[in-house]
Amino acid sequence: MLSQSRLRILLPTSQIVLGIALQVGNSLRPNTLGSPSWVEWDFQLCDGINAPVAPIMQCVRSVTLQWAPRSHSLQLASDWFVHAMLVGLLWYAVAVELGGEGRSVLASKTKAWFAVDILAVSAGALLWWIALLVRRQFGAVTMYSNLVALPYFLWSGALGAFYAHDLWRRVIIRFT
Repeated sequence: MLSQSRLRILLPTSQIVLGIALQVGNSLRPNTLGSPSWVEWDFQLCDGINAPVAPIMQCVRSVTLQWAPRSHSLQLASDWFVHAMLVGLLWYAVAVELGGEGRSVLASKTKAWFAVDILAVSAGALLWWIALLVRRQFGAVTMYSNLVALPYFLWSGALGAFYAHDLWRRVIIRFT
């Protein structure tokens, strides 16, 4: 079994490497209006595995596109750099929380644990809504769109259930 300190290094690192590999594979595809590369499985898998990062990356892509509309290389570099940082932070947080034995380690480190748990449950609800939108991003709901949305639903359920359980345990312990 991996020690907690090794898990905190290996999990984010492996996810960053996987994300970069999927992004490189996607960037080698032709990207045309008739066949945009973002609909391909590698792009969708990268966003799905890192679903909490995906909405943030959409905002980054929009801002970069508005800020530097003609600089494809700047957009690509910004996209990859920010994506790698956010993926690393996401999976580091997951590794930290895995060491909490069913309790939130990150929420308990703050004095505002109630707000942190509520925000995390809200983030899970937001991801549920995004998952519903992801199912429709290609037009009609198909088997492919359902498969693409599945990781979003899983992340949504995991975030909501974990932090709602943590909140419930803290409230019950505090008031009993």
